[in-house]
Amino acid sequence: MSFEVSSLIKCEGVKRFFCGMLASLLLVIPSLALSSDDVVYSGTARDDYTTQLLSLALSYHGDRYNLKAFGAEIPKPRVFALLAANDGIDVIVGGASLERASKYQMIPFPLLKGLNGWRMALVHDTQPRLFEEKKTEEFKAYVAGQFHTWTDTKILSANQITVFKGTNAEGLYDMLARQRFDYFPRSVLEIEWDFNSRRHLPLAIEQTALIYYPTAYVFYVSKQNKQLAEDILVGLQQAQSDGSFEQLFNEFYGDVVNKLIQDNRSVYRLSNPFLPHNIPTERKELWLNFEG
Repeated sequence: MSFEVSSLIKCEGVKRFFCGMLASLLLVIPSLALSSDDVVYSGTARDDYTTQLLSLALSYHGDRYNLKAFGAEIPKPRVFALLAANDGIDVIVGGASLERASKYQMIPFPLLKGLNGWRMALVHDTQPRLFEEKKTEEFKAYVAGQFHTWTDTKILSANQITVFKGTNAEGLYDMLARQRFDYFPRSVLEIEWDFNSRRHLPLAIEQTALIYYPTAYVFYVSKQNKQLAEDILVGLQQAQSDGSFEQLFNEFYGDVVNKLIQDNRSVYRLSNPFLPHNIPTERKELWLNFEG
């Protein structure tokens, strides 16, 4: 075999080798581009409001993300520790606070439209209309009961309301029944359950007023995961703009909202100095309002 023929055969062999490698890469690259990033939320698999809302927000980014559960229930401090370390949990839902915002990447979008900041009062059953026709100054003269470590305690105190601070959350209901304080403000999302599960006590749901201070339930991600935070926020904003956020919210909370509208209660509006400043309280379309 001549030198020229031998060289030609070797050259063709090298070409075939590199062409094969190139073809393999071309097959792999699309599969890499189409692969999804797992987004792990805390707890076990569920189909509740916040999980559906997170799925909705991520859906605006095509197939980029694959939402899945962590798969186990673990204590909340441990959940936040894993989030901060970007170690197995990517998203947590929780109340917005200055302390949390300093430790984790908070996504400034009120998932419940502030509904959890609207309160009714549990009162002694001899005073079901405790706040009827009372001015704000008169309302503030009543003593509220709260658990000593709750943020609500700090908020009420900051509004010059005297707070009876209990060290046992369940014990607060017994102390209210014994009239150690005047009322126990509870979220409109939990007060019916609170009342119905303690019918053995002489308690009632106050009939005339709502207490409001701005609070937000938000998504948190690790401070290392800025792209995910940005994508979730963009998705939530798009869902709000096209109406799908409102539709999902009404599926879960429409009955509660309609009842509050029909009740036509007076409102005591308080400030919340502990709400992070980047929560968009100025965007009225993101918040419920039961005044008037």
